[in-house]
Amino acid sequence: MDRLELLTVEDCFQSKHIGLVVVPDFALPPGPWKNFSDVVVVLRPDGFKFEETAEFNLGSCQYP
Repeated sequence: MDRLELLTVEDCFQSKHIGLVVVPDFALPPGPWKNFSDVVVVLRPDGFKFEETAEFNLGSCQYP
């Protein structure tokens, strides 16, 4: 499936439980949200580009 969604990172932080967390600012798609993961292409401001698996989750994370 071909998809294209451009996201600008609004904030990011490192979590010792799950790793790097980036917070984009984008509108949620219509209908109920379902968490998913997919391979994304990351393009840094310096032009460096790489692929990585990303998880798209809605809501807050809670750890014991």
